Amino acid sequence: MIVISMQADATQEQLNKSIRGLEKHYSLYINGDKQITKIKDKAFWGLLNDDN
Repeated sequence: MIVISMQADATQEQLNKSIRGLEKHYSLYINGDKQITKIKDKAFWGLLNDDN
């Protein structure tokens, strides 16, 4: 049980480090399969200016 806890702590710390190291206007997206993807954020006014 302690090994699992230590692994979980190491995983949590790695995730925290990734979050702290993100560039401005970027986020981490976690999908249903728990895969992490770095995505660029878009301001609301950028959505209004899209041609879509």
